[in-house]
Amino acid sequence: MWISKKHSVALTVLFMTGCGLMEPLVEVPNSYSTATVSPYELSLYDESIHLFTPVPLSKKMEDKKLTRRIENLLVLVDSSGTDKSYRGIPDAIYQRELFRRFNRSMPRFALRGGVWQLGDPPVPEVIASYLPHNIESDLNSGDDLPRIGSTDLVGAIDKATEMAARLRGRTALVLFTRWEHLTVEVENAVKRYYQRGQAEIGFNIVPSVDDWLGGDNTFCFYAIGTGNSMSRSKLDQVDKCGGSEGSEKLMQPRAMSHFVETILFTGPADSDQDGIYDYEDTCPGTPVGTLIGFDGCAMFKNSGYEE
Repeated sequence: MWISKKHSVALTVLFMTGCGLMEPLVEVPNSYSTATVSPYELSLYDESIHLFTPVPLSKKMEDKKLTRRIENLLVLVDSSGTDKSYRGIPDAIYQRELFRRFNRSMPRFALRGGVWQLGDPPVPEVIASYLPHNIESDLNSGDDLPRIGSTDLVGAIDKATEMAARLRGRTALVLFTRWEHLTVEVENAVKRYYQRGQAEIGFNIVPSVDDWLGGDNTFCFYAIGTGNSMSRSKLDQVDKCGGSEGSEKLMQPRAMSHFVETILFTGPADSDQDGIYDYEDTCPGTPVGTLIGFDGCAMFKNSGYEE
């Protein structure tokens, strides 16, 4: 019997399909008992927006042995243009509440700095320890924040720059403002702030990336803005320390705690530089070049390091 080429191809495909159907299926046992889903803490999100229960950062700082990024914290609260409001709340009250949540998320540890609002005349400049509890008391009592000595944002940033230049160690300047206040002149003031910090350490080329991005007098700048739900990334510079974030995102406790953490810390410490964080390292102080395991201990006794 003669079969055309077209029918031959069809029969071949049909035969191969039949062979595939006769192949036994691989039986994979179900093991639902090993799959667990940890409950996510949602209680904080059930609270009213008018309430704020901060996520404690002090415990994480101690448990994870977080490395400090800064020694000084300067805060500017720009509530100028009080005739404006955001989400039906006067801008001055909204900015004050936003800063209060930021301050309540701060861990308790040694830090120099202070908080100022725009205004004249300036209060006597005294930069001492940043004490979140004292600041919280002033906010709750309705006291005005200290005035920095300038009624415009450009002048306020310039004055904060001079303060930062007189401090030793790494400094972060955090600005609470409305996005529309970030004019070209304000951007230039922020650039002068960065340049002043760079001038303190010089423009030396060093092998360490951390030193290149940092140094002993690095200036970091962070902006928290209101007026819309998006951040103004035009202030963000990949080669600088800092960033910007929208106020709506930071109103929740976990988001605010994470933002504060990025300002204050670089991450868990690794004192012996073996790739194992200190809080997981059961053998601290291993010499450079030692072959180690996941616990931070030498894998071989003849490696020249004895536990």
